Amino acid sequence: MMTGMRLPTTTKCAGKTTHRHLVRRAAAMALLGLGLLGSCVSPTLPLPPPAEPDNIVAAEDGLWNIRGTCTPGAIVLINNVNSGVITGTEDNDHNGRYFVQVAADKCDVGEVWELLDTSVSNSTYFLIQPLTAGLPDDDECKP
Repeated sequence: MMTGMRLPTTTKCAGKTTHRHLVRRAAAMALLGLGLLGSCVSPTLPLPPPAEPDNIVAAEDGLWNIRGTCTPGAIVLINNVNSGVITGTEDNDHNGRYFVQVAADKCDVGEVWELLDTSVSNSTYFLIQPLTAGLPDDDECKP
């Protein structure tokens, strides 16, 4: 058990208090703890951050269908930075694709990252807006 490590309880993001860092660190620590039990001494390469989603479609009632590529078998998490709500999915069929339905308003900021075995990737940020083949359907949202 690790001692002496302090985790932040909240952070400020876009003027709102979120628990994103706490959730990410807790998940990483839990996965790291499991990995220490059966890990080998050879170094592993870091898990690369996922690319921005390549398809975002407005669904109903403030929900957005978000699709993209991921590391095969990874757990993909998307945080609506504006609301602090995190949703995710696991790539159970190992095809390197994910689909996540996110509650958001158009032009909210999204953050996507992956978990695989004991590794946690860095984040990729994007605007929640209609995308087809990775390109915005309109230019209403400005970064």
